[in-house]
Amino acid sequence: MAVSININGSLKEFVLLGFPGLGEEYYKVIFAAALLVYVIALCGNLILLSIITFDKRLHSPMYFLVCNLSFADIIYISTSLPKLMSRYLLDDKVISYNGCFTQMYFFLCLSSLESYILVAMAFDRFLAICQPLRYPTLMNGRNSILLAVFGWTLGFITPIKSVSLTQSMDFCGPNKIYHCICDYSAVIKLACNDISGISTQGLVTALSIIIIPFTFIVFTYINIGLAVAKIKSSGRAKALSTCVAHLLVVVFFYSSAFVFISYRIQNVSTDLRILGSLQYAVLPPLLNPFIYSFRNKDIRDAIKRKLKGNLIEKHQIEVTVIRN
Repeated sequence: MAVSININGSLKEFVLLGFPGLGEEYYKVIFAAALLVYVIALCGNLILLSIITFDKRLHSPMYFLVCNLSFADIIYISTSLPKLMSRYLLDDKVISYNGCFTQMYFFLCLSSLESYILVAMAFDRFLAICQPLRYPTLMNGRNSILLAVFGWTLGFITPIKSVSLTQSMDFCGPNKIYHCICDYSAVIKLACNDISGISTQGLVTALSIIIIPFTFIVFTYINIGLAVAKIKSSGRAKALSTCVAHLLVVVFFYSSAFVFISYRIQNVSTDLRILGSLQYAVLPPLLNPFIYSFRNKDIRDAIKRKLKGNLIEKHQIEVTVIRN
């Protein structure tokens, strides 16, 4: 494929190579797997959103933040999987120059946003367990909305500088990206300029997205653990149950996020790096709704109430039909 270049010498488009070592006979398998994951993630998060929205017992700051996380998950996975599916179903390898950087920006935005929402949720649990008397005042409806708005705003601001600096670089060819999406680390390798400054800026962005929030969450849960240890056994289980689901989400998200350092490790195959990066993009949105559904008692109870209500309604309809 010829490299398309503008009059000013910059590239018009990029070519997403996907998994370089993958044979064409596996393309439909990759598409089917991606489609299945995408549908499950969308359905899981939409169901979780509807359960929390329509069950008034779940109208609390904590579940408001869970709704924000689910909504972010839907957008997050939608920034990567549709293009990947198009790549392997239709052999649509080409992505425009602006389209590539738009995808990169929103991918980094949503990963930043997820990290900040997890911080907000950890802070919410800290106040609920360590400051129970002040919690209703400190975490009222207004403050929880402000906290969510702050997370969304910060999430969309964080990657601006990194993406802007990358887009300002000269891309004079080649235009082949060894990835399934316009991944930041894969794209900057194609720049004709010295990328040391951009790599440093990317590391700073990664620190603000991954390391700093993760450190805050760890220290928050250390304090929560110390507070829970002082609670009588009767209330300890209830306090812990509200934290288990969040902790599992944190573990899955940040363990996937640390894949960023794989680009600084030598002798790691391109396919493995791509797989690790996609794990970061796919696993959190896929697993989060199931973690909250199966590990959170309030949501499990809400699902049971909904199912029970549907069964009763169905039974009443059947009785009415029989009588008529």
